[in-house]
Amino acid sequence: MAQGIDNLFFPGRDKKQKAQPDRLGFFEGLSLVLVHHQYCLRECGQIPNAVNGNPRSENDTDSIHNDIVYRKGQFVLFSSGRGAIHEEVSDDQLRNEGGTVQGFQIWLNLPAKEKFRNPETFIHNPEALPVIENEGHRIQVMMGELHGQSSPVETHSPAFYFHIKLEAGQRLDLPVQDGDNAFVYVVKGEVELENRTLVSDAQLALYTREGDLLRYYSKEGCEFLLLGGQPLNEPFYSYGPFVMNTEAQIDLCFRNYRSGKMGE
Repeated sequence: MAQGIDNLFFPGRDKKQKAQPDRLGFFEGLSLVLVHHQYCLRECGQIPNAVNGNPRSENDTDSIHNDIVYRKGQFVLFSSGRGAIHEEVSDDQLRNEGGTVQGFQIWLNLPAKEKFRNPETFIHNPEALPVIENEGHRIQVMMGELHGQSSPVETHSPAFYFHIKLEAGQRLDLPVQDGDNAFVYVVKGEVELENRTLVSDAQLALYTREGDLLRYYSKEGCEFLLLGGQPLNEPFYSYGPFVMNTEAQIDLCFRNYRSGKMGE
């Protein structure tokens, strides 16, 4: 059975519609947030159609002694665990020469038993991420598994993230687990979902969690992200940048931050 659409969101366009915290960003126990970065420096042309499309990109430094420059197509996994501080800025080459960059930042909640693990960072180059190419579509498996292709990115709860390009006039059916949280975010173009629901640039559709199939069609061609996973079904408490299971843990996070303990 195909999953239906629970809600549509139009970030930055529909001021009247507010996303419910437990359904869009932190929904049903699986905390999963998507942030789409698009910016340019100096003279800006058309934004490329790939993650971190410019060969120049961002510089990330943090309190666990990383100093990383993200490059085109890379997947960087930063697990904050018990706490770390990091900063993202444009790298020197981009500031000096100008250009455009876009990237997607995914925030995935850790299960309670992993909340206080040591923070760590992993970098995955694009050639390490499986690509499924058939007539009419291209799917890069960023997280999870699809059609026997598994991403090397390790997560602490079952989750998936697919970067999909669908050519004009093509259809695509993808399997999911019944009960999974899932949403689709359109990067470019327009895609038709269940019940002829149309979703276009910078719009997001949240699924109902009932059914084991997701169906897509694009009249003119499109590019979109599909993300989701199994609910954690654990207590949830967030404040500011911190996502924990209890208010007491949030208080501890603030004490550690103010005392300079994050990243030790």
